[in-house]
Amino acid sequence: MKVRNITEAANDENEDTKDKGKIRVFVYGTLKSTLGNHKLISNSDGEFLGLNSTTGAYQMFNMGGFPAVMSDALHTNDSIQVRGELWTINDAGLAALDLLEGNPLFFSRRKIWTDNPRKRAWMYFLTEGWRDEVRVANEVPHCLWKPTTKEEIYWELPTKAVA
Repeated sequence: MKVRNITEAANDENEDTKDKGKIRVFVYGTLKSTLGNHKLISNSDGEFLGLNSTTGAYQMFNMGGFPAVMSDALHTNDSIQVRGELWTINDAGLAALDLLEGNPLFFSRRKIWTDNPRKRAWMYFLTEGWRDEVRVANEVPHCLWKPTTKEEIYWELPTKAVA
């Protein structure tokens, strides 16, 4: 029986979420390219694969300075696809994202299916222990956090009024 080391086990775990040896992540909040925590992706040999959405339906909530997605939504009739960005990053980048997201205590990282083209990626979900905080949070319209004009056009959403 062959004994595998931790690196081999991690590589197997990430196998269906890889492109050219880098790990696919789906980001929908402060890690998006126009927002403050994106430096973690750009410092991780990040490569933009495009605007994307989840194939599963979820709900996104405004937790103050950041959004949170729950997989078992409070109001399942209002669940829709989460809209965001698909990136590839290196192993060190994934570790940095885990630290930022408080994986597995605050947010947990899980594999999801994305659209366009259909690929698996890692995505962060708010953990069950924080469910009560969501009850008082506001739902994010269109499951799109702080949309840019480019995103509004891409997703065919009403654009912001120009001042």
